[in-house]
Amino acid sequence: MVPEQAELTNQQRRVSLLVGGKMNTIALIGVNGKAGRFLVKEALIKKYKVKVLVRDSRNLKYFMNYLHENVEIIVGDAKSKKDIEILLKGCNAVINTVGHLKNCDGFYGNITKNIIDVMKELDIKRYISVTSGALKKDTDNRGFFHSLASTFMYKKYALMMSDKEEAASILEKSEINWSLYRLPKIVEETKAKEIKLNYFTMEGLKINNRNLAKFLINQIESNEHFQKMPFIWE
Repeated sequence: MVPEQAELTNQQRRVSLLVGGKMNTIALIGVNGKAGRFLVKEALIKKYKVKVLVRDSRNLKYFMNYLHENVEIIVGDAKSKKDIEILLKGCNAVINTVGHLKNCDGFYGNITKNIIDVMKELDIKRYISVTSGALKKDTDNRGFFHSLASTFMYKKYALMMSDKEEAASILEKSEINWSLYRLPKIVEETKAKEIKLNYFTMEGLKINNRNLAKFLINQIESNEHFQKMPFIWE
């Protein structure tokens, strides 16, 4: 076998391990927020079919430009396991970009548990999500200002950060191929820069949401950050 053929075979095996061999439909949660705003567009560019969860039917106007055969919109609540089951049925991967909620009351932990439970039931392997760059891990090696910002978030938004920790803990205990990306401030800019990544510290203050969407979609068929929580920024 020539090297090119061997490389192609290895790539095919990797994709098969990720999603069972057919990576064509992804479930999207949190697309109305700043982090997920461009996910539908980027997914369609990459020729994926998408199923999108929308809590409020009044938000359907946001998707008018994407209403075609490759987009299915589900009106439901991420806190409802039944709605998550409807959303994930027929999907090969899940991307969750639900944003910050000051009065979350267990929201992040609950929806993460629902998603992971349904993924197991449906044998879906790939899960990608985002969280606050303030979220702490024992292996972190933050600089002074990054540590100061994280401490501020834990004090000002204690309930939210505790809930985000619970969601991360649920992922760490699961056996699926998850990746959780810790983010700085999300901005809307037309000019994108190179996204940088580090497992121990964050050296940037912002990330472009268009660039973030491209990055997240590209991670669907990548195993580089399986069961990891890296920082990313521009």
